[in-house]
Amino acid sequence: MTVDEVDSSSEWSREQDKAFKNALATHPEDDSDRWEKIAADVPGKTIEEIKQHYELLVEDINQIESGCVPLPSYNSSSEGSTSHASDEGAGKKGSGPGHYSGESNHGTKASRSDQERRKGIAWTEDEHRQIINSKQLERLEGWLKTASSLEPGTEQSMTGKDLEIEGYTVGGLSIGGHETCVIFPTLKVAFDIGRCPPRAVSQNFLLITHAHMDHIGGLPMYVATRGLYRMKPPTIIVPISVKEDVEKLFEIHRKMDQSELKHNLIGLDIGEEFYLRKDLKVKAFRTYHVIPSQGYILYSEKQKLKPEYVGLSGNEIKNLKSSGVEITYTLTEPEIAFTGDTMSDFIVDENNTDVLRARILVLECTFVNNSITVEHARDYGHTHLSEIISYAESLQNRAILLIHFSARYTVEEIQHAVSALPPSLSGRTFALTEGF
Repeated sequence: MTVDEVDSSSEWSREQDKAFKNALATHPEDDSDRWEKIAADVPGKTIEEIKQHYELLVEDINQIESGCVPLPSYNSSSEGSTSHASDEGAGKKGSGPGHYSGESNHGTKASRSDQERRKGIAWTEDEHRQIINSKQLERLEGWLKTASSLEPGTEQSMTGKDLEIEGYTVGGLSIGGHETCVIFPTLKVAFDIGRCPPRAVSQNFLLITHAHMDHIGGLPMYVATRGLYRMKPPTIIVPISVKEDVEKLFEIHRKMDQSELKHNLIGLDIGEEFYLRKDLKVKAFRTYHVIPSQGYILYSEKQKLKPEYVGLSGNEIKNLKSSGVEITYTLTEPEIAFTGDTMSDFIVDENNTDVLRARILVLECTFVNNSITVEHARDYGHTHLSEIISYAESLQNRAILLIHFSARYTVEEIQHAVSALPPSLSGRTFALTEGF
């Protein structure tokens, strides 16, 4: 979309903008004719103009979701020259409320033409807060991911720092002893919460592996921030052994903060499962850390036509189905396994076979060279890269993402260690070094 294309469209009235926002919430992303319905709800706007207006909104949401700018500054009046920061934090000052100006995602100042294409009826602060609610944020991010998958050369993530592994976008950060929060945004899932990085707030599901502060410390902030932006209560899964303590923690924060802190807390024991949605479930598996801990496997579930019915015509399939014949079976596949902090003993646990064959294994690797011994790593409940190398043949995963490197290392040292991996691991092993 070019600047000229945007400029050629008419300006938006306040009534049209309000109708547009209402239509976004009314017509879900999976509507086959969603854009036609939205255009029908917005008087005087074509489908193309609707999509262009939507793209501008996506840019703002991405800024907020990636943590670049919490909220924009708002003028005290539509023409006033004084601006004030929002209650939640100061945003970048702009030429007017409702859209960001100043530095762009690429670090350059917005041009006059870029500012011109954003002209229209400005949102008030309340309206901007409303647009960051759960339904609209989820649909915007889902639409953006779909658009990226259809256009060649748009694999780059929203932040420019994410990894693309086996069809999944992976973000977040993980620094041993400091903070771990690994995010799969297309699934709306975060593993551990660290100090609650801004991007984690938009994830609907949070899976906590253990109660060390660098993995769970930001939990109250995560729930409180979602409540602040009127997002739906998140589902939080914790080891059953700490569920009662987590409930007490929230009670204390409710008392201090005088807020509801709504959430859905689930305690899972080793081997137990929970459906995040009808086609995605999570199962807890045993890990070996110095305090009670567990990892998680995400399974996809798909309905597949039984082999004996493959090749039949559509009418034949329809007739079988209408007569009560079960024509499909459920295919369950381990997609993502996340270990959290653990010794390498989980690899030889006979109950963890699905962990070792998941499409992606997210595996802690606190120590990467001989400056720290394997014995030292085990004393503190962690895994050394040399152990991963020795178990390489057992790891059947298509991809392995190493996380939780010790802060003693530089990015160069981590990259050097990964680049020196043997053929059994090279080419399928990645390192999450954001934050180093």
